Amino acid sequence: MKPKEGESLFSPVGNGSPDITAIIPVFNRPRDLQKLLISFKILNYSGKLTVIIVDDASTDDYFAIYEEFKKECPHIELQTIRMSNNQGPALARNVAIKKATSKYVWFLDSDSEIFQSNMLTRAVEIFKKESNIKGIGEEVYLFNGTAWTQQLKWYPNYLFSVSFCELEKSPAGYSFSIPASNLIIERKLFDEIGLFNSEFKTLEENDVCFRLRKKGYKLYSCKEVATYHHASTAGRENSAFDFYVDVKKYAKAYHLNRIKLVALHKNYLLPFLPLVDLYFSGIIFFTQLFQKTNSKNIISSKTGESISFFRYAVHHFWAMVSSHFYAYKIFMSRKL
Repeated sequence: MKPKEGESLFSPVGNGSPDITAIIPVFNRPRDLQKLLISFKILNYSGKLTVIIVDDASTDDYFAIYEEFKKECPHIELQTIRMSNNQGPALARNVAIKKATSKYVWFLDSDSEIFQSNMLTRAVEIFKKESNIKGIGEEVYLFNGTAWTQQLKWYPNYLFSVSFCELEKSPAGYSFSIPASNLIIERKLFDEIGLFNSEFKTLEENDVCFRLRKKGYKLYSCKEVATYHHASTAGRENSAFDFYVDVKKYAKAYHLNRIKLVALHKNYLLPFLPLVDLYFSGIIFFTQLFQKTNSKNIISSKTGESISFFRYAVHHFWAMVSSHFYAYKIFMSRKL
């Protein structure tokens, strides 16, 4: 369901803009974090802003970056938390959620970047316009100077296919899920649905979004609230080789955590999941193969090198198959 054509979800915020707390987990990304914090300068928001940075046991020192932020953005309160050992972004976010006292919490990744001054005002307008919307966000990728949004099509087994749409043409509407690289949620909802599940090493925000939707709430995406997501600049920007390495690493984590999502939200699929995965993987492969704005073509334009879609698909397929064996092994060991 989407808003009617010509209908706007924006309504004036008025006086008394609600407090917002930005939550940023970080692990060994000083340059990315510095770029993100500097981008807070452009925000034009009348409510109180707080930033909570959770250092997930980095070996890098962020003191100079924190001091620069305090100097450049004295109107924004900065709180920092350092974890004693690396726990992953889900647990890091939970620590910050417990400290937040604002009406809204705003999740950002350390490699995100703000580029729209009125985005928070726009987000609050949407919340006020439709009370059943409880999560708002959008992420934008930059490829060769062009801004793109990801258009995800989800399948019943939580596989998804990816296409890209130029930012200016990006449609607004209700979403199945919103990435935690830019996600604004009412703080009190975590008392209702629970915190991030720290067993997830990726897809943890999808689990949260699915729990929200199970309660009957809606998620909304639009370009007016978007931020850039530079998406691990150490990998995909550099070369086709780096891209394949990144895909291998991501695909394994993605499929293992996707099976966890199925177990939590659609456990009736588990006995048939290998066959279900095979069926929907075939659909995704053939639809992506002939799509001009699929991941392979967009990444090729960014690296300047040809990316083999077949090789890309094989990495994902092998990761999916091996994940099933791994998940079955864990299941059997627990039964024994």
